[in-house]
Amino acid sequence: MTAVVAYRKPGECVRRIARCVLLYLAAFAVGWFLIAVTGPRPLKPLSTSFEHEPFGESLRYYLGVAAGMLVMIGLPSLVIALLAGLIRRKMPSQDFRALSAGLLLLPVWPLLFAGTTVILLIQVAVQVVFAVALMPVPLLPPPVSGGGKQSPPL
Repeated sequence: MTAVVAYRKPGECVRRIARCVLLYLAAFAVGWFLIAVTGPRPLKPLSTSFEHEPFGESLRYYLGVAAGMLVMIGLPSLVIALLAGLIRRKMPSQDFRALSAGLLLLPVWPLLFAGTTVILLIQVAVQVVFAVALMPVPLLPPPVSGGGKQSPPL
């Protein structure tokens, strides 16, 4: 009697993980571009008349802030998404997406202290849209048995 060993195709696993990372980074970039376009313009640093920065400077400012937010919000979100996707077992995809959306809201809490709610609302929308619509589910392909047949998905 021979034992059938189930394994996953490493190339397919790497492609799905890379797709997850790239989709999150794209969603994050679109979200922060929207924040840069719609967010309040910062004041000029040396102005005594409360003048706002020009639109181009404001855009550059927000894109600089986006780089810091990628470290504070984006990287923890990616870790959460990847870990959740890798340890997912026999949970239906709708339930998994709802759970992922809730978990991805955890890193957004520093934006509660932002001066405006536009930044918080757009970032929350990015996290939810990624979890509900963009995140590849399942993250890992189903195991392939030793006989070449694919086993049912986990």
